[in-house]
Amino acid sequence: ADAILCNTTGHSIVVEPLYRIGVALHWKLTRREKTSMHEAGHFLLAYTHGLPLFGYRISSIIDIFLLGQAGQVVVGQDTVLSDTLLFKWTSMGMAGVAAECVYQGFSECGCADDVRQADELLRKHKPKWSAERRAAYQNVALYYAHHLLRQHEPILRELAAAMKRGKSFARCCAVVADAFDAVAAKRP
Repeated sequence: ADAILCNTTGHSIVVEPLYRIGVALHWKLTRREKTSMHEAGHFLLAYTHGLPLFGYRISSIIDIFLLGQAGQVVVGQDTVLSDTLLFKWTSMGMAGVAAECVYQGFSECGCADDVRQADELLRKHKPKWSAERRAAYQNVALYYAHHLLRQHEPILRELAAAMKRGKSFARCCAVVADAFDAVAAKRP
């Protein structure tokens, strides 16, 4: 039986492909869930800060390999930002990392991209700032985003679930609006 079930490397001909399929499916499901949570963080911060939102995308595995991007929240950015708007944009940019930390206690999905994009934003709008100052600013924005997302964690999770299921942009906006309305209705 061993001769039939094993190939020349000693791996099971029957079990090895099934294992690889299982790993791929697990990766796809958990990656989509994590990507949805990550992008929901960006979405929710943009929404709460009144930043212009135009859509979102959670990519398929094929898109990830072809485009190198697991997801995206589409926002419109002003060319000149006040200090207040710069902080809002930086916080929104770091919100994906913060959402992952809220969701699983650490970030792995898009941390490098978020940090790079936030750094580019700060370089553009504050060119005289040193790398240390930009990093400190990003850390403050990250802590702020984490605090806000932790405060609204049920809304974040509901939005991430809607995004994971591929709900429309309008439906995702409605999920957030309805959730905030429900919270407001409970207050005395």
